[in-house]
Amino acid sequence: MAKADADLELSNMKCVKLERREKQKEDKVAKLKKVSEELKAKYLVLETEKASVKFKLEQTQVDTLQMLGETFEQAIRQAHLLYKGSPSEGTFNINKDIFEGRLVPFDELVVLQNLAPKTTAEDVEDEDH
Repeated sequence: MAKADADLELSNMKCVKLERREKQKEDKVAKLKKVSEELKAKYLVLETEKASVKFKLEQTQVDTLQMLGETFEQAIRQAHLLYKGSPSEGTFNINKDIFEGRLVPFDELVVLQNLAPKTTAEDVEDEDH
């Protein structure tokens, strides 16, 4: 009977040891699940930030292309007004633009445009007829 009691005690100790290991594994799994959820949340934040940066980049590209187009149109207007022939004969200035047939510095242009009456597409169409 002493042997049976010793075997029973040994079996109980093994069970306790196995239960501890099982608990440790469960704790590790719980920690890993928590880390996984945190990583998923961080991933979503990064994806949102990535989409925002992508949108801003695309908008910057559109704005840049628009600005380049406007600058090109400005240069064409100046060339038309000043050169009517050879570009080497005039004083081309990228910091000026045409306003009412005159070459005007940008800072003055802003003031003049704000003072000028606003013209709509309908106004222009009425002048053509």
